[in-house]
Amino acid sequence: GERIEPVTTLYNIWTHEALPILAGEALEIDGQFHTFLRDHFTNQATHMDTRLIDVLRHVAGKFSARRIEVVSGYRSPKYNLMLRKKGHQVARHSQHMEGHAVDFRIRGVATQQVLNYVKSLRMGGVGFYPHSEFVHSDTGKIRYWRGS
Repeated sequence: GERIEPVTTLYNIWTHEALPILAGEALEIDGQFHTFLRDHFTNQATHMDTRLIDVLRHVAGKFSARRIEVVSGYRSPKYNLMLRKKGHQVARHSQHMEGHAVDFRIRGVATQQVLNYVKSLRMGGVGFYPHSEFVHSDTGKIRYWRGS
């Protein structure tokens, strides 16, 4: 009967779904995480790199974030191509299409602060999109960039 407070709750801005993240539950959340980060355009899911859970958990702890807004997780090749054709800044071979990336923000915390912290984790690529106010984190090689 004891109530367990989540470390944070992920909120998908497209599907309006919430996924509570509890301390030390990486294996239990695994299946839900893949579905939660599915492509909202095609409704396709893929196997997401679960190291992304660690990034989000670290960020939540650092900023005492009760909620993290997820802007993008998995991106199907079809949706990625559509975004490119519309002129959005998306890589031709995006880490999102591999299930290795998540874009997110924390309301009330400056995007630059989140960016600096995620860079300090040295867990992969980190992109900063100041106009859209989100940070991209992926599990590829370590690299940094700034979008518009």
